[in-house]
Amino acid sequence: MFSALSILVISFVVVWVGSGFVLRAITQISKRWRISEFMLSFFLLGIMTSLPEISIGISSILHENPEIFVGNLLGAVIVLFLFVIPLLAIFGNGVSAPRKFQHAQMVFILAVIAMPSLLTIDQTVSRGEAIAMIVVYFLLFLFFSVQEEITSKLQDHSKHTGRFGFVHALKFLFGAVLLIIGGWQIVEATTRISQELHIASFFVSLLLVALGTNLPEISIIIRSVLASKKSIALGDYLGSASANTLLFGLFSLIHGETIRLPNHILQRFFFIMIGLVLFFFFSKTKHTLSRREGLFLLGLYVCFFVGEVVLTLYLTP
Repeated sequence: MFSALSILVISFVVVWVGSGFVLRAITQISKRWRISEFMLSFFLLGIMTSLPEISIGISSILHENPEIFVGNLLGAVIVLFLFVIPLLAIFGNGVSAPRKFQHAQMVFILAVIAMPSLLTIDQTVSRGEAIAMIVVYFLLFLFFSVQEEITSKLQDHSKHTGRFGFVHALKFLFGAVLLIIGGWQIVEATTRISQELHIASFFVSLLLVALGTNLPEISIIIRSVLASKKSIALGDYLGSASANTLLFGLFSLIHGETIRLPNHILQRFFFIMIGLVLFFFFSKTKHTLSRREGLFLLGLYVCFFVGEVVLTLYLTP
């Protein structure tokens, strides 16, 4: 137990350093390419900070235990919307969505994020549902790519990046590698600790591994607040949650068979839905999630965590 805790602390430091490199690189690249920090972090940073989830998904498929990646990805959405984003609002004295964002755009993003929980309400995941999740994520990417003219901007600036582009690409990649290594070790240490507590893999993934795989996002909170770059953090969190839908579909499709989930899925569905709906309505108010609203969402996470512990220890056969 002590060695796992030591690795956990060291991994926190690695993730902290890596997030600093990534944040600085994204800030400079977005200014140079005239792509909003929010949108760049939504797709690029959102995917990069989901790499721990990718590693967990691959490992769970190789071990023929899909419940691990299902619990991890469902838990990650709850962690992001009821724990991580509220922390950003609390410590950052509120967090604002981009002013040019329309309600329809936010609804599209939140619908993509909600899709896995909607499709698992019957406690199964089929191949058809897996394909649907993959298609919807790529539709989201195409939608925002057209709006931001990302493709044309990348083509224009790829001809004139020179040393600037190379240096910041290296910084981003170096930071991303640190995030991957740190995130992987955090998950490994979290899993070792949870195994010593003798808790079933789905619930470990839902509660502990989901929290561990989102520690790169948590480190982004501190970095973004100190650097006054909260739009980067919010873009990362929404992008990471959206990427989880893509990963859910990909891993379910690779697994090849219908996945069956444990009981009490309605409780998780309730907390995911209420988290997304409240986030939407709170962010609609002056496009800002206030500190008080963040505290309310954080209180819901505490209720979810306590409820899952009670279900796991006392009501699950």
